Amino acid sequence: MVRLSFGVLVLFFLVPCIIMAQGRAFYINNSSPTYYTPDVFEAIPVGGDTIFVDALRQETLIFNGLYGNDTLPIVVVNHNGRVFINSDKHHSAIEFRNCKHIKLTGTGSSDHQYGFKLSAINSGVSVNNQSSHIEIGQIEIDHQGFFGIVVKDDYYGNPPEPIPVFEKLAIHNCLVKNVVEGMYLGETVTPGMEFRHVRIYNNIVYNTGREGIQIANMADDIEVYNNLILNSGLTNEGGQGNNIQIGDNTIGNFYNNIVMNAFENGFIVFGSGDINIYNNYISGNRGMFVDNRKVTDALAEIVVSNNYFSNITRDNVLVNYNELNPMRIIDNKWEGRGKFYHDISPRNPDLVVENNTVMQIEPLIISDPANGNFNLAIQNPDQYKKLGPQPGLGHQFNCTPIIGFIDNLIIESGADTTLHFTAVTCDHDSIEITLAPLPSFAQIHYKENGTVELHLSPKAEHEGIYMILLTASDYSHKAKARRQFSIAVRSKENSPPVLTFPATIEAVVNTRQQFPISYSDADGDKVTISAENFPPFVKLLSNEKQEYEVEVHPRYVDSGVYNRLRLIATDGFNDPVVVEFTLIVETVELSKGDVVFRVNCGGPAFADEPIDWEGNYNNRLYYELSNNHSTGSHSWYGKNTTGAPACIFGPWNYTLNQQPMHWLFPCENGDYTVNLFFAEREQDTQVLQESVFSIEINGVLVAENFSIYKQAGFNALKKTFFTTSNENHIEIRLLPLENQVKLHGIEIK
Repeated sequence: MVRLSFGVLVLFFLVPCIIMAQGRAFYINNSSPTYYTPDVFEAIPVGGDTIFVDALRQETLIFNGLYGNDTLPIVVVNHNGRVFINSDKHHSAIEFRNCKHIKLTGTGSSDHQYGFKLSAINSGVSVNNQSSHIEIGQIEIDHQGFFGIVVKDDYYGNPPEPIPVFEKLAIHNCLVKNVVEGMYLGETVTPGMEFRHVRIYNNIVYNTGREGIQIANMADDIEVYNNLILNSGLTNEGGQGNNIQIGDNTIGNFYNNIVMNAFENGFIVFGSGDINIYNNYISGNRGMFVDNRKVTDALAEIVVSNNYFSNITRDNVLVNYNELNPMRIIDNKWEGRGKFYHDISPRNPDLVVENNTVMQIEPLIISDPANGNFNLAIQNPDQYKKLGPQPGLGHQFNCTPIIGFIDNLIIESGADTTLHFTAVTCDHDSIEITLAPLPSFAQIHYKENGTVELHLSPKAEHEGIYMILLTASDYSHKAKARRQFSIAVRSKENSPPVLTFPATIEAVVNTRQQFPISYSDADGDKVTISAENFPPFVKLLSNEKQEYEVEVHPRYVDSGVYNRLRLIATDGFNDPVVVEFTLIVETVELSKGDVVFRVNCGGPAFADEPIDWEGNYNNRLYYELSNNHSTGSHSWYGKNTTGAPACIFGPWNYTLNQQPMHWLFPCENGDYTVNLFFAEREQDTQVLQESVFSIEINGVLVAENFSIYKQAGFNALKKTFFTTSNENHIEIRLLPLENQVKLHGIEIK
């Protein structure tokens, strides 16, 4: 155990401080170390202990493996005045790795609103490595680094099972300014670590190069309220300049926020549903854009209501590209310029746009933002008084109802049946249960809290399939859980469908083949076909005539035997009919010019000839031996004369912390052509500066001090290299020299 004479001391008396927990006190001064694991301390800190950081402290603090408990956190607080950490050696000013039940607070000095002022190379506060139960408050971050506050673990679309969960994150009363991303909370790629019970409130995020607040994978009990987000997207990057971004796999309530002045939208919404955006002041931006993404709950509503839209910089205040979620866009106020609602999606089947009133929106005045005071002017109209940061706001977390098991039901006409449904909450809140739509032969009876009975008495005229939605809503926060199930009423003579498919099918790599599926139903019932255990290169396709086929499009590396692939036929009135088959994928001898691999680095997969481009935006390919990140930005506008599709020059892969990028492609021995595709964007060279790196292929240095910008400016660039595989693989390494490595595409012939 490391014992420090002056660095970290255990004090056996309580320092008089209102935030201190009832436990021991530890002291960190400017000569104390950077890294803090439990064995650094003379006694291991536990819940209820307080770690005091002296005002003279200037070096980074990295905490690893500290644990409070469910009742009391470990408190980290400034002492003897304001702590100013300004590090040019470390990526974060304060970092928590694998820590739980921690409270970082700047309330240790009554003379300073923000007891910590932080600056570092990359982030002010970073929370990562399976941390959880973290509260951050009264912190100022002002630096040229990328992140203000970043809380996430990166899994690149391949998290372990079960999916890691971050419980109880609270960020409040913080000032973040002059960074690239104000708050980056949750990995933008899904699936990823999920966040449950999050409160983001009373923060000021000012002058950011990209988003003010960006959240993703926030799956349960999320509230973002009473924040001031001012001047976002100052680097003018397409797809990166919104005040608040609600990312994929996200729900939540967003209210009482002031979002002003952005290169793009005040709110951009990609969430899964159960999203309520209300009572916000939205001004000096493009208003709101709503879309759906990979994770969408088609039963969960998106509601936009009672917001103030002022000085919107686009002709349309709210643009919708969501065709999946039920949507309610009601009771908003706007100035009447242009058009309030514009739908560019396929028609949403459950959409209400009504009572959005044209009125003169009085400007909201913020006094003295240049000096960091950001006071709301006294003369603001009464309707704005509760918006933005407010004194005395706090938070509490809520439990979403949990619905008991529900299965689809098949019953015969003339038979009476009773179903029981239950829902509970961990905080014992009152629960309201609704079932809709109810068929005429059903009667509902409410029992004790969270329990209902459904009595069914169908007759012959009721034969058919009925879809029922059960919704459980808690009393305190109106958090909703849903389950949809079917009730099938059939006659005794109803027959199951017949499904026919070969027991074995054969395909060849780098070809596309279709195999038709034969099925029938003696009763004329509608039959639905689904699939299980299909590898990624096998798809189940159907058309408007309900004709089904299995499409097989294997890559060069997909040769082999695939057993127990399943086709499932159901008519809704009988148990499913299952057929299993085996797929044999044969390899071929490669010929000169055959395309073996194509990767759209950082972007989605798309079809092409003679083979498709594989994507790794939402999933990590097994050729990747390094942790490659993707930007998600499609805003590249240069010239493309490379012969590759222009869309591969949108998102790209890059590596953090000047780490090398490493790819390993399995292939038979022989001679190959390797095409690598690159592009720079003006806004990236301005913010992140140009990328300079070297390229190795199969251990041979093929490009040294390579600069995309010097060779192509802001246009697309293809670099062609020739190599020989002697060990049944092609290895590509990009070695950073200045700034980040960037790569848009790979093609191997």
